[in-house]
Amino acid sequence: MRRATTLNAVFFAAFVLVIAMAALVRAWGFRPDGNEDVLRGKLAHSFESHYDKVFPARTFGVALWAAIDYALFHEGRPGVVLGRDGWLYTDEEFNVGDGAARDLDRNLALVDWVHRELGKRGIALVVAVVPAKARVYAEHLDRRKPPEIHRELYADVESALSADGIASAKLLAPLEDGKSSEPTYLRTDTHWTPYGAALAATAIAESAAKLDVGSEASYRTVTDGARTHRGDLLNFLPFDPYFAFLLPPPDTVETTRTEADGGVQGRAETRSAACAGSGSASSAETSLRRLRPTTRC
Repeated sequence: MRRATTLNAVFFAAFVLVIAMAALVRAWGFRPDGNEDVLRGKLAHSFESHYDKVFPARTFGVALWAAIDYALFHEGRPGVVLGRDGWLYTDEEFNVGDGAARDLDRNLALVDWVHRELGKRGIALVVAVVPAKARVYAEHLDRRKPPEIHRELYADVESALSADGIASAKLLAPLEDGKSSEPTYLRTDTHWTPYGAALAATAIAESAAKLDVGSEASYRTVTDGARTHRGDLLNFLPFDPYFAFLLPPPDTVETTRTEADGGVQGRAETRSAACAGSGSASSAETSLRRLRPTTRC
């Protein structure tokens, strides 16, 4: 028994020594940039940050604990909510901040102000309220559900825009109906699929056409082929490189590009833009609490 204890202590000491030597070798490559203040601790902080990045056991430890949370508790790092069948959602669609209702009213008032200011300049506004992925694909949610305040948010925002006389593109119906043909949201990402983006673009174009703000230029969409896409929500499941086998399979998307049709390209280039779009690439359901041109509800 005593011999076994001694062997365990020797093996443990040897393991710690190997890790320490490896860490020392990697930390040896630290090169201060000359701007760190020693007295104020900036040099020590810079070295600590460098050491954390090169510490040989850090990546394994982070991956191990993330894998344990995922395998035993079906949870990821803060930032992602796990659904069923490999579906991932941003946790912004499930969080409610303090004063959410007040922020909603304030930001709807801001949209109305922008609408009136643009109107004074002869510029029409079409608002595209992006439905949350958790709303469109609610059938893949697991234990965690969106809060009560979010359930009627999309309809409430659309009603408020209509009451203020602001045109809005109706995106919820085409994104929900379209998923019977092809996925409209990426399974491991916060963004639409190319098919979902095409449906949204069509709805926005139809709303803009009613206000006579369309362009005379014509365009065509070219398919470049399928490729594997690593969704942005997989960043909250840091299993690589040791436990990558636990990750949901990546999405496969048909990549496309849209370009001016050759027959009218010259005319399109000589005209000023009649229609312009503004918005974030993706945004979560936030009750319009943050000032974003595009908000998911």
